[in-house]
Amino acid sequence: MKKRNINIKSRLEIQELFKKGQFVKIEGINIFYRFTSLAISRILITFPRVFKGAVKRNRVRRVFKECFREYFTLLKDGCADFIFVVYPQKANINYHEVKTILKNMIVYVIKRKV
Repeated sequence: MKKRNINIKSRLEIQELFKKGQFVKIEGINIFYRFTSLAISRILITFPRVFKGAVKRNRVRRVFKECFREYFTLLKDGCADFIFVVYPQKANINYHEVKTILKNMIVYVIKRKV
């Protein structure tokens, strides 16, 4: 089975998502999202400059991506691109917290689309 690339990499797409995407703020996390016509949903996890420590940043990225892989099938009707801006106060976020945040976010996005 071919591995799907769920990362947003294009600088233009990222800038457009920040400018034209919809915005949701959860404690310590800002979420930008926009519906697309692509076949899959994509994700980008980014941090402000004050978030120090590559080990912590990479751990947060891994946790978010793994949870996103579990839940992006819920968006089967309409695919969306997501940008998560994670602030230092969420540096020690665990897998279960991310799982509930993503599940609630995807349910919220599905309701907003309908």
